[in-house]
Amino acid sequence: MPSRDDPTERYHFGYEEASPYGHAVALVAAHAKRPGEVVIDIGCGFGAIAEQLAERGFTYVGVDLESFGLLDLQRRGFETRELDLRDATAISLVLEEALRNRSLAAVTALDIIEHLTNGPAVLEELSAFCGKHGGGTLVVSIPNVAHIDLGAKLLLGRWDVTPTGLLDETHVSLYAPARLERILIATGWEEVGRADFELVASDQHFPADAAALRPEAPLGDFLRRVRKRAAPAMTTNQFIRAYRPVPRVSGEEVSPSEKAHPFLSVLVSIDRPTLAMLEDLLCSLDAQMCQDFEVLLCACDLEEAARGRLEALVASHSEGLSPKTVVIASSNTAGPGSTTPLRAGVLNEALKKARGRYVAFLDADDVCFGRYVEEFAILVTRAPGAVVRCVGAEQAYSATPWPNGGIGYGAVAGPEMAFAPRFTAVDALNEHRFAPCTYALPMSCFTDLGFRCDEESDIGLEGELFLRAALFCGVEDSTSEVTVLHRRFVNGPRSEASEGRAAKIAQFLASRFDAEPLLLPPGSVSAISGLFASIESLREEVRAMERERDGIVKERDALESQLGRAGSNVVDGGNASANPDDAVELEALRMELDDLRHSTSWKVTAPLRKATGAIRRLRSKGPTKAPIAGDAK
Repeated sequence: MPSRDDPTERYHFGYEEASPYGHAVALVAAHAKRPGEVVIDIGCGFGAIAEQLAERGFTYVGVDLESFGLLDLQRRGFETRELDLRDATAISLVLEEALRNRSLAAVTALDIIEHLTNGPAVLEELSAFCGKHGGGTLVVSIPNVAHIDLGAKLLLGRWDVTPTGLLDETHVSLYAPARLERILIATGWEEVGRADFELVASDQHFPADAAALRPEAPLGDFLRRVRKRAAPAMTTNQFIRAYRPVPRVSGEEVSPSEKAHPFLSVLVSIDRPTLAMLEDLLCSLDAQMCQDFEVLLCACDLEEAARGRLEALVASHSEGLSPKTVVIASSNTAGPGSTTPLRAGVLNEALKKARGRYVAFLDADDVCFGRYVEEFAILVTRAPGAVVRCVGAEQAYSATPWPNGGIGYGAVAGPEMAFAPRFTAVDALNEHRFAPCTYALPMSCFTDLGFRCDEESDIGLEGELFLRAALFCGVEDSTSEVTVLHRRFVNGPRSEASEGRAAKIAQFLASRFDAEPLLLPPGSVSAISGLFASIESLREEVRAMERERDGIVKERDALESQLGRAGSNVVDGGNASANPDDAVELEALRMELDDLRHSTSWKVTAPLRKATGAIRRLRSKGPTKAPIAGDAK
């Protein structure tokens, strides 16, 4: 191991196949397939990869500023050149001297770019050099500052700089996945291969008992789930990538229409054969008071003829709506044997193309009133970044034959305020009832948090997406008038889900949210306590009714016993030993028993008498948890 106290030995690492060096050599061998040609290793240090490349038939040349590494390479029989990378203008001259008119296979830059304040300028010079010499491959190794360990420790207020490793004290530029991609593209490189070096526990994985670092702890588990959804490279320790030089794209002027981003992207699910109700929805969008939105029509399993009718319908609308409406359709099923739900896949494709700062989800059956978009905009000014929720109503519709022979629709009842006026996490977790048309989610949920529609199951598709967004971002509820109407079909092929489907949705959401730690908003503990109190109150009522039932049954049994004894003393009418007083007692007992059986208490406890077995089973189990689907582990 290199000594931390000796700067000349700090980076004197040995070669191992299962290391960043081994991964880099594999990339050179895979993408620079011209043995005998030169590999120039800039910032080479002690040249840990020199022998490995030589064994593969390449000519190795080490380039660095520090002499101790170069001298060590010379003693091992390798060519070297001295180069100060801080002067980007000198790079081409020195590399030409190192190449000496030989063919170039590759340039490697392992653990050096992060040490440079002028990294982009160096990469640009290398692109020009490799492009000049037949497109030589560039292989880089760069630490990943977005490793989960660093993010978790930042949450704890820790940034532990070390002599080497992810937070090497000599690093002056930090790279995360997006920044690395952006800079390489900007400096004239195209990725052709990767062999990233992964470490679940990096050199920054300390202290080991910190809850944020422990995957088994609820906090550590939660952070890893958030990080995994948000972006790639959660456990990537080093980016090991191969690139080829490409012409740099000059900065072309972007038109104002391409620069502009609408406030709202409206995604409309069309998974039903008729376009009649969609016409109503498009007309309602065309009439919005606020026109700062785009429309993405997400059609599932759409035949070519139907797609043509859909596009014609869009084109028939005003010049305001038609240009900002696009059709995203799947022409048929996902393929033989595929289980990928079509609707989820099409919605995810639409999310990639959506440009709005917020995203709303509508169904072709919905109708928006004139202030639908405007209301969302007002809510966002009150709570930027929150999930916003407008007031929605529901109306029952029925599939109805129309005079022209087609199947149309008609209302069978007036609108109802079927959705809760305010969102509460506990109610949402418990009731599993969502009105997708009332929600708009910040685009950050998709670009930053990595949310997507679940393509494993269409069951609970909106429920999981909206509930997860609400728990992460919070919800701002509207207190204004109704701005959207959901038309619920009660018969025909477009009828809403049955109770059986509702149970499946509940089961699906419970399994998803029960499998991970849950983030609950303020007030949730009181709400959960209230549920427990209500359940306990109901249990006490059951216990009281049981006690009343037991007393009544005991009284009944006693009367029936007395009635039996009195009856045994009464003889047949022809027996001279019959006692008239016994007959009178028998009749009195019969009347008392009849009164008991017709009493209010007896009637009230009738269900309990029928459910005695079930009640005993309930009592034998003891207290149970409230049915909250997302209860944290």
